Amino acid sequence: MEVPESKRWKYDRGDGRYKHRWNQDHPGHVTMGNRTVGKCPKSFTIEFAEAALNSGYEYFERRRPVGYPSRIFAVIKGTVYRAVPTLAGVSYHGFPELKPDDLPPDPAVKEAILDLAAADGSREEVEQWFKS
Repeated sequence: MEVPESKRWKYDRGDGRYKHRWNQDHPGHVTMGNRTVGKCPKSFTIEFAEAALNSGYEYFERRRPVGYPSRIFAVIKGTVYRAVPTLAGVSYHGFPELKPDDLPPDPAVKEAILDLAAADGSREEVEQWFKS
């Protein structure tokens, strides 16, 4: 996942925040209070997360045009991840997406995610996730 230096978003792990971290080496979701929270595999390094972030699909909201994506989506080993800005135009924090209903309704998002899944070798798995 080599990315040109001109397109380098930084990954913000959220030091001091442990909401999306856990001791498992696979993605998952847990209930915390009345919310479900996505958890990343413990083996994800910042370098790996930045490579995924910078090779993901950049989604720009039409109703809130700004100079950076409002979300970036990636597919890693059949899991769809969403990253959201932490410092506008500079950094993002990502986590496993819970369900397809949480995605923007734009059909281009689904198409881009399926393209990422094909490149990941997990298109069939992600297609099944979309049907869930």
